[in-house]
Amino acid sequence: MRPTDDLIAALATPPGYAGLAVIRVSGPGSIEKVAGFLTQPGLEKAAGNTLHYSKFAGHDKQIIDEVICAVFRSPKSFTTEDTVEISCHGGPVLYQAILQELFRSGVRPADPGEFTQRAYLNGRIDLAQAEAIADLIHSSTQLSRQASLYQLSGSYSKKLASLRAQLIHLISLLELELDFSEEDVEFASREDLLSRIDDTTAYLSNLMESYLVGRIIRDGIRLVIAGKPNAGKSTLLNTLTGEDRAIVTDIPGTTRDTLDVQLSLGGLRFIVTDTAGLRETTDIVERLGVERTHEAIRQAAVLIYLIDNGVGPDENERAFINQLKQDHPQMSVLVVASKSDQPGAILFDRDCQISARTGEGMEVLTSLLIRTATGDRPLDAAAESVTNARHFHAMEAASRHLTEAKHAIQMSVSPDFISADIRRAINCIGEITGEVTTDEILGHIFSSFCIGK
Repeated sequence: MRPTDDLIAALATPPGYAGLAVIRVSGPGSIEKVAGFLTQPGLEKAAGNTLHYSKFAGHDKQIIDEVICAVFRSPKSFTTEDTVEISCHGGPVLYQAILQELFRSGVRPADPGEFTQRAYLNGRIDLAQAEAIADLIHSSTQLSRQASLYQLSGSYSKKLASLRAQLIHLISLLELELDFSEEDVEFASREDLLSRIDDTTAYLSNLMESYLVGRIIRDGIRLVIAGKPNAGKSTLLNTLTGEDRAIVTDIPGTTRDTLDVQLSLGGLRFIVTDTAGLRETTDIVERLGVERTHEAIRQAAVLIYLIDNGVGPDENERAFINQLKQDHPQMSVLVVASKSDQPGAILFDRDCQISARTGEGMEVLTSLLIRTATGDRPLDAAAESVTNARHFHAMEAASRHLTEAKHAIQMSVSPDFISADIRRAINCIGEITGEVTTDEILGHIFSSFCIGK
């Protein structure tokens, strides 16, 4: 792990041309360091939470740009260190020149996520809150934004801290028994211990159950639209997105490749793939498109299989749909009749029918997609769901250790063995918020951050 007592700097705004760019400098002596480049004196004596105008000059005393410096004094900053945020005009030549001057003077370029890592290491936030910052930056729907803010607020961590405190109390009772083992004193009845472990395990189970919706909120749902050529797949994609993203003609086989589009339905992010029509073909390009369709289906969480309402499925198509359901039990298959506005409808089993051209049935399809993706689970409390796979696996491990502790109690095993199982559960919960962690875990988490955060 890098030292945390040196000066670091990075661009905190996206690279490229903009009205303004912000450069963040943090570490002991950062205010004095930046003050040395300013033509206006006095920044080193400035109070915290203040703004200061000046011109920024390089080592050769040439003016680079006019800047506004925001001063944050320890511990009242994001990293809890002295910090300066330099706002300059948003041209790459300008902010790169300022950064180069800082690096020339001994300031180190910040690693990805290093400012947030320092905030965690200095006790400003815990590890779950640090991850929530990255999730908030990358949130693409209202639900994912709300879930990130909930985790960042600390409410999620407080729940885990309460859980951990209850388990620590159990260990303290068991270890008291070890201290008075010769007197055969029982500080907690075994029935009480079992009841408390059951309550904790049930609470963990509820949290883990919420991950089924939480992971969808965070990662989105991969939805594939498939069917025979000219079934209306590209028209449906365009209707869902409200844009002409795919070329639509009456010529079968127009779509030759997969096309991915992201959209929000009911607060959930769907990654929608339009595909080439499924059929036997001698056309080399179209055959490659059909192969990609099969690959997209293998990766789908939800599949819309479109069938022209005026044509209906033949026996081969029915067999293909049944085979899909058998081969991909984890995938939800929705059979949708398309072109319901056309005359000559044929009756066949379907989940719903639509006309992407007129909009008929689209609300029903949208509702069906949301219910299918969430397994009919309510979304009213979705923002408080567990959204992070690392947290989910840590809870799974904690639950396993508590089950082992329960079995040990039922078998009248010595308190020190029971205590060891509960302690392992405590450590698993501690891994979520960072009370228990390793450099490897920290490196993996913060390497996924952008530079400057």
